[in-house]
Amino acid sequence: MDMTVNIDDIRILPVISESLRRFSRAVKLELLQTQLEINRVNEEISTRVNYWKEEVTRTKDKVTYIREKLISCLGSGFTDKDGHYHTPDCSSEQLSLKQAEIYLDECLVNLNTATLWQSRFESAMKKIQVTSDHLSELCIADVDSARAYIDRTFNKLEEVQASEHAVGKIQTIAGVRDGELHPSINILSDEQQIESASTIFKEMHSIQPETWNDLDENLRAKTLQEVEDIIAVYQNRPTSHIKIKPMDSQLYGYYDGNTIYLNQSNISEKDSKNAVETILHEGRHSYQQFAIQHPWIHSDTKEVNAWRRNLRHYFDPSKYGQELYESQPVEVDARRYVEKICNNIFGKGDNEIST
Repeated sequence: MDMTVNIDDIRILPVISESLRRFSRAVKLELLQTQLEINRVNEEISTRVNYWKEEVTRTKDKVTYIREKLISCLGSGFTDKDGHYHTPDCSSEQLSLKQAEIYLDECLVNLNTATLWQSRFESAMKKIQVTSDHLSELCIADVDSARAYIDRTFNKLEEVQASEHAVGKIQTIAGVRDGELHPSINILSDEQQIESASTIFKEMHSIQPETWNDLDENLRAKTLQEVEDIIAVYQNRPTSHIKIKPMDSQLYGYYDGNTIYLNQSNISEKDSKNAVETILHEGRHSYQQFAIQHPWIHSDTKEVNAWRRNLRHYFDPSKYGQELYESQPVEVDARRYVEKICNNIFGKGDNEIST
């Protein structure tokens, strides 16, 4: 029997996991809607039972009152001086009593019917609740457990795939690349990267306001390339080339997988903060993608797997909105990382770069 696993087929695992998630969500939604409908029907039946109970009580009181009036009427006959007895006309009271008694009988029948349906409904609800509880357990426990198992399996297989992808590129990992700067073979944690880079950047005169103002656009671009070169060394990844070009005013810059593009308006500002933040932010995206292909350079495997899943289904703000865009793992991580460095360089303040 051939037990070989085709690693390429692991792409079906996220699809299965997503299908289970949708199934679980659909069942939960149906259960909720069913429960709401059950509550509505139960409330309606209870309302009818209470209505007929009140109507029976009210009609009984009415029957008692009319009967007393009839008795009083029947006792109101009299004998005249000639000895003739005059029977009172109580036909109106008799008719009212008959109508009230007929209506009371109808109320009792309706109350019995409503009470019977209430009893049957409660009995049926107990059976439905058993099924509902079973489905809830299936969705909450079993499906979630299955999805967690699939996700763990997928992550492990992706790690294997990423490792196999890197075989034959040991020279690259060791820092043997074209170019002047080569990543160190010493892997630094995020906090070590931030601390080491911050120390260098604080001593970098060209990004300080008094120096930045005196630089022309070419020298500013060169300075920003130096920022990228430095952070790339501490992140142990290849350096990305910086290109300046006009963009929409709301866009700071972006990383296309090879090159970091910066909005020309940023480089023209009086201080370097926004431009430096953008370079560091996009540089962090470069690091994220590099870590996905070389997972051992980042200590948190779960975080790398989260980046991998995120970049497979990236939430573009123009399509999904700003809230989803800003809350996705790669953007949260880049903002957190850059904020720490920029607070060390420029002091604490609002770091709004999210590109």
